[in-house]
Formats: sequence, structure tokens, C-alpha cells
Amino acid sequence: MRLRRSLQNTMLVMLVSVTALVISFFLYIRWFMEVRAGLMDLAGNLNLDLDRVMAPETFSVILTLSVLVGLILVGLSVIYLYYRRAMSLYRMQRRFIRSFTHELKTPVASIRLYLDTFLRHELPRSEELKYLTFMKKDAERLSEQIERILNLARIEGGMTPLSLECTDLGAKILSVYHANPQVAKLALELHPEDKKIYYPLDPGLFSMVLGNLMENAFKYNDSEKPSMTVHMEKTKNKLILSFRDNGHGLDKKNRKRIFRRFFRINPRGPVPGTGLGLHLVHHVVRMHKGRIWAESEGPGKGSTFIINLPLRTGELCYDK
Repeated sequence: MRLRRSLQNTMLVMLVSVTALVISFFLYIRWFMEVRAGLMDLAGNLNLDLDRVMAPETFSVILTLSVLVGLILVGLSVIYLYYRRAMSLYRMQRRFIRSFTHELKTPVASIRLYLDTFLRHELPRSEELKYLTFMKKDAERLSEQIERILNLARIEGGMTPLSLECTDLGAKILSVYHANPQVAKLALELHPEDKKIYYPLDPGLFSMVLGNLMENAFKYNDSEKPSMTVHMEKTKNKLILSFRDNGHGLDKKNRKRIFRRFFRINPRGPVPGTGLGLHLVHHVVRMHKGRIWAESEGPGKGSTFIINLPLRTGELCYDK
């Protein structure tokens, strides 16, 4: 959708620029010939110096032409910017298609292999249970990728209205952590531990936010003990959630790019992905009228994702 809109805007700007170019040359020739002929007749009748009479006319024509040429240059610059944006989005879509196709084909091929094994061989019950466990994990992986695409379509299409509930943030973070087997080896610290902080959230959508941040903290981490520290702070007018990990870290240039659709820092790296996780996180936080951004001291020094949520007037959530 964005690619189509960018191309349409590019064609519109190009059409306007070409039209301005044609009109400028037409008006230049018409005005110049008419004004020149009229002034020359007038100067001849009054016996005036033609060079002095033609000077103001020449200046006005040059000024008009300069303005039109300036508009044309601005239009061409906008065309170039739209073209670069469209091509960048097109390349990211191509990478996403390749990556997502791989993400779908891998579990399907694995499940097919296990099924062929069941059909061709008599296996002990213990072996069957082991392979069935593998198949279940592959099916869950496949379902997760499909659900991510469907969530993106629903959220961007405005088909997922918020259903706010007064939520205990600490309990919510811990429940998402314990319910996600992919982050079982991620050490999680929550601060403060002894204070309950409540906030009106959509439990389902915000679980998606928490799950993505935890999974990224574990996947993009080469340390012996992957860890994440979550800080919660509530002031008079805002709620701050910070998620700090000891993973790969971020370059300064990528701190905003990682929230773009399909963007991946290393598309050909060993860690699989689609480039949609943080894009979905960004959308969900915006649906809650909040902001999210990333901070990092550099590659290899971990990352911190900060969520800023406003406190609404008349909020019915009270801390304990």
C-alpha cells in the first residue's frame, strides 16, 4: 500500500513539474513577444530609446521565468526523494518476502520429514513422542509467523480497536515472560518488585509488545547469560517503562530504522526474522497514545527500549 501511494505521489509530482515546464516556456515566449512588440511600437511612436524601454520588460520576464524554473527544480527534487523512498520500500519488501518464505518453508519441511518418518518406519513410543514434540514446536512457529502477519494487517487497517483494562504491569510482564518458552533462558529482573503499578492497557496487544521485546533480547544476544532488566516509573503525567538487555546493541543510525516495516539490521544473518516485530510494537504503543524509542551505547553494549505512556485525566487505575 505504501509503495503504491509513493509511486502515485511521484507520478503526480512529475506530471505537475512537466506541466509547469511546458507552461513556463509557453508563457515566456508569449509574454516576451507580445510585450516586446507593444513596447517597440510605443517607443517608435514616441521616439524613445528602445534600450531603456525594454529593460523593465526584460527584468520581469527573467524574474517570472526564474520563479517557474525554481518550482520545477523543487518538483524534481521531490520526485527524486519519493523515488528513493519507493525503491527502499521495494527492496525491504523483497527481503521480507524471501525471509518470510524461508520462515514458512522451514517448519513445513520439518513437519513433512517427520510425517514421512512415521509412514515409513515403526518407531518406539518414546521416539514418536520426541518427534511429535518437534512437530508441535514447528507448528507453533508456523502459527506464530502467520499470526504476526494477520496482526499487522488488522492493526494497520484499523480493525483492532483498543479494549482497555486496568492492568497490573508487573504481573503482566511476569506472566508474558513465564508463558513464553522462547525466552526461558533469558534472566529477567523487574524493578520495583514490591510496588504494584496499574495502567489501562489492552492486555492482548500489550502482551505482543512485551513478547517481542523479550524475544529480541534473547535472540540478538551472544552473551553467556542473556538478561533483561525492566524498570517501571510512574510520575504525575506519564508512565515510563524501560527494557534494558545485554545483547548486540545498536548503531546510532539504526535506532530509528529498526521500527520500520520489514527493516532488519542484518537480513542475511544467522538469526531468522521478518522485520515486523518492532514495527508492530511501535504501532501498538502509538495506539495507546505513547511513544517508544531505542537507546544504545553502541554495538556489543546492549540496548534499552523505552516506552512513554501518558496518564489520562480521570484514570481509574490506582497503584497499591
